[in-house]
Amino acid sequence: MRWHAILSLLALLAEAGPVSAAPPPFTRARLLRSAAVDEIRLEDLTGDGRPDILVQQSPGRELALFVQRTDGTFPYKPDRRLRLPDTLFAWCLAALGPPGAKAPRRVCGLTPDGILAFPPLDGPEAPPVELILFPTAFAGRNRQTPVFAEFLQDLDADGDVDALVPQSDGLCVFRQTAPGVFALDQQIPLELGSIQPTWGTGLGRVVTVCATPRVMTADLLGRGSPQILLYAQDTLSVHAIGSDGRFGWLPDVEIALRGRKSRRRFSLIQYQLPPSVLDLNGDGALDILHVVAGRGEAHLFLGAPGSRSVFPTVGKPRPPDDTKKIDGYIPNYWVRDLDGDGRQDLLLSTVGKLTVIGGLQIFLTRQVDIQLMAFLNRPGGRYPREPDFVRAFTVPLSMYATRDELEIDTPFFPCVDGDFNRDGRKDLVIKHAPTALAVYPGTPHGVFGEAPIVELPIDALYDKTTVQVADLNGDGVSDLVLHHVDWDTMFHDVEIFLSR
Repeated sequence: MRWHAILSLLALLAEAGPVSAAPPPFTRARLLRSAAVDEIRLEDLTGDGRPDILVQQSPGRELALFVQRTDGTFPYKPDRRLRLPDTLFAWCLAALGPPGAKAPRRVCGLTPDGILAFPPLDGPEAPPVELILFPTAFAGRNRQTPVFAEFLQDLDADGDVDALVPQSDGLCVFRQTAPGVFALDQQIPLELGSIQPTWGTGLGRVVTVCATPRVMTADLLGRGSPQILLYAQDTLSVHAIGSDGRFGWLPDVEIALRGRKSRRRFSLIQYQLPPSVLDLNGDGALDILHVVAGRGEAHLFLGAPGSRSVFPTVGKPRPPDDTKKIDGYIPNYWVRDLDGDGRQDLLLSTVGKLTVIGGLQIFLTRQVDIQLMAFLNRPGGRYPREPDFVRAFTVPLSMYATRDELEIDTPFFPCVDGDFNRDGRKDLVIKHAPTALAVYPGTPHGVFGEAPIVELPIDALYDKTTVQVADLNGDGVSDLVLHHVDWDTMFHDVEIFLSR
C-alpha cells in the first residue's frame, strides 16, 4: 500500500459542491461514459453568454465539448472533440482578445517548448499555433494525464492575460503586448523543494517528492495590483510590482504561516492544504486561511486595509489571529457565506484521529465517521470558539486493490455552492445512500435543515459521485453535473440534472 492511500482517504472525504431547498423538478440526462474523467469545466466557450460543459477524458487525452442549446439543454453527444498532444503537460482556458472584447475562451497548453493555443472550440478545426516559443521545465513526452493549471492570467490588472512559464530554476513572466502576442518580461528565481514523506510504508521505504512552490496571484498587500504569491513549507513569499512595472526579484514579504514549530511527533497523516487568500472579515483587506490537515488546525491571519502588511514574517513570527483546533484531521474545508449576511463562514470536514485499532476497524468495516462543522462569522469578523453546526455521517469506503497499490475512496463529497430554492442561501447536497443524493436546505441561521427536502436518484452501481453546480440554464436555480465512478468496471459516467 502506498502512502497516498491514507491521503486519498482523507483528501477525498470531502470536496466542495452544492444543493438544497425545495427545488423544482429536474431533467436527467447522461452525457458520456469514459475509461476516466480527469476534469470538468463549466464555462462559456462559444461566446454566447451561456455556460457550456467541457470534459477531459483519459486515456485518449481528449476534451469533449457539450454546447448549451438556446432552450437551455445539452446534446447527448459532444459537439466537438479535441485531442491533446502527448507533449502537453498542462492546459487551461483563456481569452486572448484585447481588454473588454468578447473573445471566446480557448484551450491553451504548456509543452517543453512553450505554450500552444488551440483554435476556438466553436470554429473550424485547425492545428494549434505557438503562442509562446520558450523552453520550459518539462521535457520529452508526457505519459501522465495533463493537469488543469491557470498559467495564463492577468498579472498587472490591465484587462488581458499574461503568462507564467515554469523553468527548472525560475518562473518566467510574459506580458501580452498585443492580442495573442507575448514578450518575456522577467524571471523570478525558484528553488526546487523536497517534501518528505507524510506516511511510511512500514517496510523502511522512504519516498521523497520534489516540487516547486504553489503559485498564486492576489493583491495581498493592498497596493491596487496583484502580487505573485509562492507557497512552500509554511512560508508565503510575496513578490510585488515595483516602480519599474516588474515583480521583485526577491520577495517583498515572506509570511510565516506557522507561528512556532510544534514538537515533532509521529502521525499517520501530516500534510497541509494550500492556503486560501480572501477577505474573511469583510474589511476590504485580504486575509489568509492556512489549514494543516494532518494536525487538525485551521489558522487565520487577518490583514489590514491599505498597503501596510500586518502578517507575521519569517524574521518576526507570531501566533495566528485565530485558530480552530480539531481533535482529528481536516481533509477539506470551504469558505462560503452560508447565512447570506455578506460575511464568509468556515465549513470544515473532519475525521477523528486514526489509531492502529481504529484504522483496522475502518478497514474491516469499510466505514468511516465524518463530521461537518460550521463556524459562522460574527460582526467584527470573528469566529466562535465552538462550531455553530455539527452533523455526523457514517459513510462507506470503496477499496480498489492491485498488486502494487491500494486506493481508498468514499462517496462522501459534500457540496455547499448551490441555491436550489432562490432564497440566496447555500444549500447542502450529499450522497447519503447508494441510490440517492440528499438535498438539505440552508436556513437563516447559517446551518442546514435536519431533514432532506428532496432526493435525486442515481444508479446503485456507482462507488463514488462528485458534484459540480452552476445555474446553467439561467433560471435562477442551480443545476448539477455529476461525475460517477464504477470501480468494478473502471468506467466513469458524467450526467446532468437540469432544473425545469
